[in-house]
Amino acid sequence: MNTLNGSWILEKNENMDEFLKELGVNLLIRKAAKIVTPTIIISSQDKHWSIKMRSSFKNKDSEFNIGEEIDEETPDGKKIRCLYYLEGDKLVCEQRDRKTRALLAIVVKTVNQDGKMVEVLTHKHVVAKRFFKRVE
Repeated sequence: MNTLNGSWILEKNENMDEFLKELGVNLLIRKAAKIVTPTIIISSQDKHWSIKMRSSFKNKDSEFNIGEEIDEETPDGKKIRCLYYLEGDKLVCEQRDRKTRALLAIVVKTVNQDGKMVEVLTHKHVVAKRFFKRVE
């Protein structure tokens, strides 16, 4: 079984405001990101994955196969393409602008030695982290 499978609730963020600012996200959405505590539900079977995000701000569902690009939308409404792939026990998503194909962000999800899911988000030189605990 994949260690990422399950329900996860956000415990804390590191450097998210700077990351979102660098991406051009407006102040109102950046402020909402500071106070929202999303739950992420991950399930996978073979190459097929489902990631659901639930929060008081916005809900989002993604279904994809590893190695295939899909169309998605960011919480602030940007149209993007995501390529999901595995690097060992890490789930990686490369987010690109749908029109220009410019790389916007790389998001890596993994479970650390403490059993927390860590999401590392990188845009150019800015790195943010989100830490989630498993919901029992």
